[in-house]
Amino acid sequence: MPPTCPVILITVHTIQNRYSEIAKERTAVPTPERFKVLRKQLNEHEGAELSVEVLLNVYTEQRTELARRTVEVMAKTESNDEQLVGFGAQLQKEMEDYPGTCRR
Repeated sequence: MPPTCPVILITVHTIQNRYSEIAKERTAVPTPERFKVLRKQLNEHEGAELSVEVLLNVYTEQRTELARRTVEVMAKTESNDEQLVGFGAQLQKEMEDYPGTCRR
């Protein structure tokens, strides 16, 4: 069996690692901040004139998530308000039924 060259083994290993890194990058979704930085780079250093409107689609996912969270918070708040109203009515009834209290 011929001896294997360490340089070839290292190179093959490096290439395999690089391919796996490329595959990870292709499946990873970039954050909106990366698009913002890219637009800034293109405008300031490469002479492009990209307006802010090019980022509208990029931030759609964040706006959707924010809207979903807002709806959840509002639903919880309404639920808490209903519970407080019910608790207040029950407390008022107990106070009225308690002997020795002035009734309105």
